[in-house]
Amino acid sequence: MSSVIRRNDELIVGTAGFVAAAARNLPPTDVWCILYPNVRTMLRSDILEMEEDAIIAALITPVGNFAGD
Repeated sequence: MSSVIRRNDELIVGTAGFVAAAARNLPPTDVWCILYPNVRTMLRSDILEMEEDAIIAALITPVGNFAGD
């Protein structure tokens, strides 16, 4: 079970890194008018900078799967 959790964490970190890299390569208006509104739905709070650490810190805790065995 721990390998599943670890892969999920790696996926979250990788996705946050991808979004941060995209933000670095886009003009500020595109980041805050196009990219941020889509990312905002997955955040607990607003962020000031579109950086990997800020995105990870503000993410909503994912709901775990429950296999009712």
